[in-house]
Amino acid sequence: MKSIKYRSKLFIFLVSLIVVFISAILFCLSIYFSNNDKSATVVFSYSSNDLKLRIDNSSPITDELGKSIDIGDNHLKNASLKFSVSASMTGYEKIDYEIYAKEVNNLNSISSDYVKLYLTESNTNRSLGSTVNSGITTFNKLRTSAIDPGAKRIYRGTLKKNEVQDFAIRMWLADTYTVSNEKRTFQINLYVKVID
Repeated sequence: MKSIKYRSKLFIFLVSLIVVFISAILFCLSIYFSNNDKSATVVFSYSSNDLKLRIDNSSPITDELGKSIDIGDNHLKNASLKFSVSASMTGYEKIDYEIYAKEVNNLNSISSDYVKLYLTESNTNRSLGSTVNSGITTFNKLRTSAIDPGAKRIYRGTLKKNEVQDFAIRMWLADTYTVSNEKRTFQINLYVKVID
């Protein structure tokens, strides 16, 4: 009789101990996962129908003219785009992001040695990106993207919670390009992504 009571008490004790142990583990896991619930999404808003910049080889221009291209004045001679970057984030106060471009190759592409880019803050027109030649750079001299090794980094920045950053980008054919009768084009697609 004593052994049955003893076994019953031992069984109840062990079951209680297992229940307490499992409850403690579940409680710790719930605290761990609730504190590590972080996410961030970058929002890329732009003023045109798409995120493509495209030029042809019909009209090389100087850097001074290129810097003053009217935003939205897109024709094949030069290209421009106004856009903004913001973020939706949970568990972060700020995030790092990268704006990058991928060249769209075609049979008659203009060499990226002759394609000029100029990135500015759209509200202040302050030059961003490369510091060479007042912010103007050629596409081939841009650094490789940290996100996509087949792309070029246009800009790397930090966004704070509820912040919106406005940009303008201009692209043109360098005045050192020799014009020919053969029609050539150069096109890039723009992207933005959070840097892990």
